Amino acid sequence: MVLYRLFLTAWLAAIVAPAALQAQRPARSPERGASLGQMVVGVLQDEAGVPVNAARVQLVELQRQVITNPDGVFRFVGVPAGVYRLAVSRIGYAPGLHTLRVGDSATRLTITMSEGQMELSAVQVSASPTATTPLTAPQAMATLGGESLREAQGRSLGETLEPVAGVRSISMTTGIGKPVIRGLSSQRVITLDNGQRVESQQWGTDHAPNLETRDAERIEVIKGPASVLYGSDALGGVVNVIARALPDATGRDAFVSSGIAAVYDANLRGPEATLSLEGGAGGFGWRTSVTGRAMGDMRAPGGPLNNTRNRTGNGLLALGYRGQWGSVSARLSRRDERIEIFDDPVAAPGYSGYQDIVSDRAKVEVRVPVAEGRLEVDVAGEQNTRREFDDVAATEHALGLGARTGTVTAHWHRAPRSLWGGELTGMLGVAGMAQRFRKSGTETLIPNASASNAAVYGYEQATLGRWTLSVGARWDIRALAAEADSVLALNATSRSWSTWSGNAGATYTLRDDMSVVLAVARGFRSPWYNELFANGFHEGTRAFERGNPDLELETSLNADVGVRVRKRTFTLDVGVYSNRIANYIYLRPFGTGGRAFDSLDVVQGNAWLRGGELAATWQPVRWLTLDGGTDITVGDNRSAGIPLTFVPPPRATWGVRASDTRVPLLRRLLGESAVPYVRLHGETHAQQTRLDPSDFAPAGYTLWHASAGVALVTARGPLHVDIVMRNLGNTRFRPFLSRYKEFADAPGRALQLRVSAGQF
Repeated sequence: MVLYRLFLTAWLAAIVAPAALQAQRPARSPERGASLGQMVVGVLQDEAGVPVNAARVQLVELQRQVITNPDGVFRFVGVPAGVYRLAVSRIGYAPGLHTLRVGDSATRLTITMSEGQMELSAVQVSASPTATTPLTAPQAMATLGGESLREAQGRSLGETLEPVAGVRSISMTTGIGKPVIRGLSSQRVITLDNGQRVESQQWGTDHAPNLETRDAERIEVIKGPASVLYGSDALGGVVNVIARALPDATGRDAFVSSGIAAVYDANLRGPEATLSLEGGAGGFGWRTSVTGRAMGDMRAPGGPLNNTRNRTGNGLLALGYRGQWGSVSARLSRRDERIEIFDDPVAAPGYSGYQDIVSDRAKVEVRVPVAEGRLEVDVAGEQNTRREFDDVAATEHALGLGARTGTVTAHWHRAPRSLWGGELTGMLGVAGMAQRFRKSGTETLIPNASASNAAVYGYEQATLGRWTLSVGARWDIRALAAEADSVLALNATSRSWSTWSGNAGATYTLRDDMSVVLAVARGFRSPWYNELFANGFHEGTRAFERGNPDLELETSLNADVGVRVRKRTFTLDVGVYSNRIANYIYLRPFGTGGRAFDSLDVVQGNAWLRGGELAATWQPVRWLTLDGGTDITVGDNRSAGIPLTFVPPPRATWGVRASDTRVPLLRRLLGESAVPYVRLHGETHAQQTRLDPSDFAPAGYTLWHASAGVALVTARGPLHVDIVMRNLGNTRFRPFLSRYKEFADAPGRALQLRVSAGQF
């Protein structure tokens, strides 16, 4: 309650104060109060010299963003001296990323944008410490943003990311969807909430990432080891949910703006809505958002799945101040979920168990220019509390899992230097982590424990003509200690590991719209509490889990080769990879009951995962977009000579989208700004034939989905109205990665009405 009161007080203050300032302060020239040398002024124009209006311009390192006016002009006031990446983007034009050096005099520039019918991302910030374009990123990655993210929004993070080639989701009831990247998930995939590591105790298959995506600007996915930048657990990849940059009113009047996104799902018989407010006054900026979700039981083609309801509340408050000395910002969020757990209606008739999950996060960021480079310091904390109940009438939870985590990172980004006619950039960093786990409830699965980590790392990236070369290295010391536990017959014990990780990549730009990428990376992952010491019934997964105290450190060697194309009317991403993991740790069924996954052992062996993915889009004419993709992952326990569990089968996707602003009827009804669209897309999943002897594979299936909508420009900002129909044919199917695959179908036809306005 204290946190909620603080949140409400800060929320009201953030709304009232800037509004009052806006009413009191007279209009002023952007130049007033700032020296000319601290200004960046530019013009965006097309290849014919016509100004580009309503384009997004970002100073990436400063997280500042403006929109060009009708004359194509943009302006940043009070910019500290230094070297920055300037990203420009607008639908209908190819995005661009430019290097900008700000010194003692005014910086004025003219940028020409080429026409491009595709909606493309201008920048990525997760795969390297220096912002690059997706075309030259040093690792295999994907970005979901803009219209693509809005249309892909699902009931969970895993479901939202499923359209991305190489990414799947472990599903379990409404609201639980864990991302699977190239066959790896849980503790091998790090999830970031705008750069803050999310510690949602993701080791359990029922422990989904507890974060919201409705108000995100974009989601970046790194496919493959990223241990140099992110440490242990980044063995399989990273998912970074990136928020919109905090606003400010430097050089302009104070302001307040708002946005709302609402959804009604007819399958789940429930609504959800997100309300966002933001504003600025001088160098001060703020944003707050509240999300509420109340979903009923999932309905499969054969009828409802009882006890699959979901209730979620999510609140966020972010504050920041930018000045000539740098910037400081803070984020505070709380997510409260009640998720019902479905079980086999034959083996457990009338089961009414559920789990309550509360996640509190706080983060402070400081950015200070240093000798044309910058120092970045982040201090963050999270409290994740899970309580699992075996009956709706229970007065005490059966299993309680509480983790309190603190992290600190400090990065020094060196100013770019000239090298052989090119540019060399670099970063040095240190990081620390401490976590304390406490159990509660009537049952015991794992003991009270604690963990810590300290690391030092460096990264260098050189741009030499058409080559982009990168290399990084990291050294980690990690420790884990468990307290004595009489229920588990465990004496107090401790373990420690130290290891190195590294990466090297080379990107060759064949021409401005095509590149070839080669990346090699060594990652690592240390065993976790549950893997070492679990010995009991896990209420959330409805399974008995048994750990292995003799586990060793995991290490991987991954090689990746890819080709990327970004043309005006065509995009292509194709790649193949090989990931060999020594001492691979995973849950394997040992089948004491009637189902494959009701009893699980933690086992270890050398593994080999390999495969490939392809994603392409093509616009043969301006109003028509075709897309398609495929991915395949093969995973084996080489030590035991058997396939790995939780490796998805091959998949193919395809779609067609028609959108034309010249439809006369809609223009008459809705106005000149109306942009309608219709989309039909499908997916085919093969049956998994490479099975662990104790596993089970349902039949393959094909699904069709349809959507239609319109975007309007109103006096209060953009307005989107969408109607989405998933599983158009009400097909009965069971995903291989569903924990219900042995006894329940997946959701049937689902009609959704979506409305968003303002910032969304």
